Amino acid sequence: MIADSYDKAARTFFKATFSKPGYTDYDVFPIVFLCSHATELRLKGILIRCCELTSKSDGKNTKTLDKHNLFPIYESIKQVWPCPDKPIFSDEVIEALREWDNLDKLGMGFRYAFNQKGK
Repeated sequence: MIADSYDKAARTFFKATFSKPGYTDYDVFPIVFLCSHATELRLKGILIRCCELTSKSDGKNTKTLDKHNLFPIYESIKQVWPCPDKPIFSDEVIEALREWDNLDKLGMGFRYAFNQKGK
């Protein structure tokens, strides 16, 4: 799975960056991006699979597939989750997704040094 490759790259970069002194705050951005992207890909995989299982793959349920922010993807998964009596994720994971959403509303904060307006 491609998400595993992003995880592996993040771990490799993390070890290389923090195994020696002299890193900067900005050295963390690519690592955070790789972790976030791996999570995004996994969430989208879950969403697609749930849509297949429940035959709910209309545009309304898959509208977050072209977005990068994590919490709305989770919200889309909730709409098509085939086991409503079983939780999708632990409370800790949901809280982490919510916190990440507060840090990076559009899922672009660690991808680019500027926004779409050039700022």
